[in-house]
Amino acid sequence: MPENPSEHSTLANNLFTAHRLRMAQLDLMVTILNLSRFIQRHRGATLALLGGDNSFRNQVEALQKQTSAQFDYLQCLNNSADKPLADNDYEQLTLGWLTIIKDWENDDLHHSFEFHSHLLELIIRIARQLSDQV
Repeated sequence: MPENPSEHSTLANNLFTAHRLRMAQLDLMVTILNLSRFIQRHRGATLALLGGDNSFRNQVEALQKQTSAQFDYLQCLNNSADKPLADNDYEQLTLGWLTIIKDWENDDLHHSFEFHSHLLELIIRIARQLSDQV
């Protein structure tokens, strides 16, 4: 235990800063896992709609907005957590999402499924990497 009050204060500040960073990293992981849930739901609704069930149109549109908002939130959290998610990984995630939503109504079922699955595999890989850091 430090004998000097200044050393004690510095130690406490360092511990608090480390705790705050760890909490931000955990929030980032939870957000990435939530993102996977949104993408899985989007995949299901999109496949149903592409398969001819128009009752899923509103759900697909809502999920696209919610998922895009999750990507924005993910970027904010990543910045507040000292960027444990590499810029390249974030770019791959966003490009994967943009691939899914760009002209999606002209995709066939197989391609839509593959695009979603590829993005989910990327999310799982990134979540594993982040869990090793936390």
